[in-house]
This record gives sequence, structure tokens and C-alpha cells, in this order.
Amino acid sequence: MKKVFFIFLMIICYGLNSIAQQTTKAPVSRPKIGLVLGGGGAKGAAAVGVLKEIE
Repeated sequence: MKKVFFIFLMIICYGLNSIAQQTTKAPVSRPKIGLVLGGGGAKGAAAVGVLKEIE
């Protein structure tokens, strides 16, 4: 009788554990990056290739 009770108790504990571990996946958000360019138009025009790679 003790063995049956122990097995029953283990099944219940396992079931409760699996219910508690179910989680929903959070949506993955991309980090927002800010970029400040200074030094005039010539340096800004030179950085266009870098900006395209960052995107």
C-alpha cells in the first residue's frame, strides 16, 4: 500500500512540476541604436556605406 501511495504521489508531483514550467515565449525585440555624426557633409557622406551595413 505504501508503494502505491508513493508512486501516486510522485506522479502528482511530476505533473505539477511540468505545469509550472510551461511559459510563453516573449517576443524578441531588436535593440534600438542611436548614431550621431558630426564634422560636416563630407564626413557624413563618407559614412553612408557604414550606415548601410549597420541596417
